[in-house]
Amino acid sequence: MIAWSPKFLYYFTPLIRFSKYLTWRFGRKFQCSDIDLESISKVMRPGMIVLSRKEFQISNYFIYGYWTHTAMIMPWGKVIQATTKGVIINELKDHVLKTDDFVVLKPRFCGITEMEKACIHASESVGVPYSFDFNNSDDSCYCSELVLKAYARTCGWKRNSHHEPHEFRHLCDGKIVRPSDFYYNRNAWEIVYEMNLTT
Repeated sequence: MIAWSPKFLYYFTPLIRFSKYLTWRFGRKFQCSDIDLESISKVMRPGMIVLSRKEFQISNYFIYGYWTHTAMIMPWGKVIQATTKGVIINELKDHVLKTDDFVVLKPRFCGITEMEKACIHASESVGVPYSFDFNNSDDSCYCSELVLKAYARTCGWKRNSHHEPHEFRHLCDGKIVRPSDFYYNRNAWEIVYEMNLTT
């Protein structure tokens, strides 16, 4: 698994800004729109992350790997995520039902207390603008960056330490962390629920 540099994306920033509008869904239902979220929510806990995918979007072609978005589950049935509107909190139900596939991951590197603290740290980023050029700066962030920085503050990860997930090291090196990077790092993330409707 090779993390890639965001430098070349500078030239595509205008297209990335408008990519959310470039879709050919044309009224098609989301494949997860009819799932029984109540039964699934029994295994969901604050601090877990949701990787998701929406079909018929041009942005899928800019993100390597099957999963194209990362969000963190918050208390009270909410989810926090970095979107083109910035970092926002909305309903977990709305988030999941408007996807075509999703998976829920639990961190292996910490316990429930740390997961709850990570939610607090993530919430401090509400309103931070979206990083359209994926530059890993402190004044903006993209979806995977939001999750990693929340856990970095919670777990005390440092650039030169050796106990943090390799996704964080990639972030420190200025590389883009893709949602699929979380999925394939089974040493750091445990799958607690997987939908896989489109594979």
